[in-house]
This record gives sequence, C-alpha cells and structure tokens, in this order.
Amino acid sequence: MKKFLIGIICILSLFAFNVNAEEVTTKEKVNVYVFTKDGCPYCEKAKTFLESSKEKYGKYYEIVEYQVYDSSWNADEKLMNIMNYVADKRGDKVEGVPYIVIGDNFSLNGYTSEYNDSIISAIKEAYNDDDYKDLVVEAQNENHEAEDTKENEKSYDGLITAGILILVVGGIVAFICLARKKNK
Repeated sequence: MKKFLIGIICILSLFAFNVNAEEVTTKEKVNVYVFTKDGCPYCEKAKTFLESSKEKYGKYYEIVEYQVYDSSWNADEKLMNIMNYVADKRGDKVEGVPYIVIGDNFSLNGYTSEYNDSIISAIKEAYNDDDYKDLVVEAQNENHEAEDTKENEKSYDGLITAGILILVVGGIVAFICLARKKNK
C-alpha cells in the first residue's frame, strides 16, 4: 500500500511540476538586400544602420549587398536585371540607390534614418511570415532561366546553320550528279 501511494504521488508530481520548455526554432533568417553604388554616401549609411542593428535584431536577418554600379556609374548588367525584376514585381520605379528589398512585401528606394523603424518592422514581419517569399532569389532564378534559354537558342542556331549547309551542299551535289547523267 505504501508503494502504491508513493507511485501515485510521483505521478501527480509530474503533472504538478510540468515545465513548459521554450520551443526551439531553427527558422532561417531573412535576407535584407541592399543594391548599391561604390562611393554612395546614402548606401553607406543604410549599410551602417543595418550592421549596427544586428546586435539587437541579428537573429532575424542577414545583409546581402549587391553593388549595381561602380564609382563611375557603370552598371553590372546581371545585378541591374535582378534589381529591375524586383522593382517591376513590387511596382517600384528605381531612381537611384540604395534600393533595399526585404522579402516580397517591402522595398525602399533611397535611405534616411527616418526609415529605420520601417526597415526593422519589415525585417520582423518577413521573419515571422510563414509565407515568406524572397523576390531576389526569384529574380536570380528567372535570370538563370533566361540565360539557359539564350544558351539553348545559341546551340539551336548552330544546328540550324549546319542543317541548312548540309541541304545546300546536298542540293549542289545532287544537281552535279543529275547534270553528269544527262551528259552521258
């Protein structure tokens, strides 16, 4: 009987001291894309803000910088295409840099410190969004598909040219053979 009561007390104590352990998540950080120009002071301020915010909010995001323009305003064609793809999807008209993109629900053209709270809010919202969609990754995938299509078109161009050349040479050979038969 004594063992039975001790067993019941042990079972009840498990329910009484039920510890709610905090759920551990391995959620991926969101990417904060900053399209920049070499030597752009506003771009540097935006990057500095994002870097300084990592101490407090770093569990939510990673910074990804794409230098679209060099110091002479020469554009990197591939990065320009990605930036324009995202801007089109967002309904933005990019008129300069920095162009900041977070997921598919936030973008900014330009930077002032007045945007800081909006940027942090967008980072948190994207992080907590179960339907988070990375437009820049989508743009990169589209860009690769376009490049693959161009490569395939180039390879078909060679095949078409070779086919036409074979037909022309075959036609000439056939014409010569027929002409020789008539002369005999």
